[in-house]
Amino acid sequence: MHIAIDSEFIEDGVTIKPISIALVREDGAEAYFEFPDVDWTKASPWVIENVKPHLKGVSTPLDLMRAKIQAFVGEKPKFWGYYADYDWVLFCQIFGKMIDLPKGFPMYCRDLKQLMNDRKVEKDALPTQDGAEHNALDDARWIIKSVLHLTLEHKLETMVHEFTTAMKAKLQKKANEGRDGWDSPDWTPKMIRKALDEHIETGDPIDIANYCAFLWHRQPK
Repeated sequence: MHIAIDSEFIEDGVTIKPISIALVREDGAEAYFEFPDVDWTKASPWVIENVKPHLKGVSTPLDLMRAKIQAFVGEKPKFWGYYADYDWVLFCQIFGKMIDLPKGFPMYCRDLKQLMNDRKVEKDALPTQDGAEHNALDDARWIIKSVLHLTLEHKLETMVHEFTTAMKAKLQKKANEGRDGWDSPDWTPKMIRKALDEHIETGDPIDIANYCAFLWHRQPK
């Protein structure tokens, strides 16, 4: 289960003091918590201006937060953040030390930004964010949308690549057997379509796809 994490916090270069955290699962379920005892005197003017207005003002005790998060996450979660380093440290500290994470939780967080870099994807190519930036819940919603967008795109690319590789391998095998007349002008589209209909009956998807490719190749470009 892919789960996005985003948090808001106060940091001074030495410590990270949590303000809020949100988790959004790939199935759309959401969990949002605000931390008790936030010391706003330690917050920068930027945090007060950009984060504090989005808060609901209802905090959750840490014991209850831990229990709700564990129930929400379930088994074998895959956590994602965006520039996730501080978010992940903050998340782990909800449970104490990193070794205190519940059983089944990974000891690392995947980073959407790193995935974007690996895929050479700019932010403007991802889904637009609804709601406000620096609102932990709105940010987490955007992260999961973007992760699913990129992972689905990758699955499609992988599937198409694997399928076309199988098509090519089958064509090469037939060519090695001396059956390489697929582009002969004597083999008319009508003949190809008849052969396609026959292969639809027998049900080999690679053969069917190759005959469709033959027909596509004969279309006017």
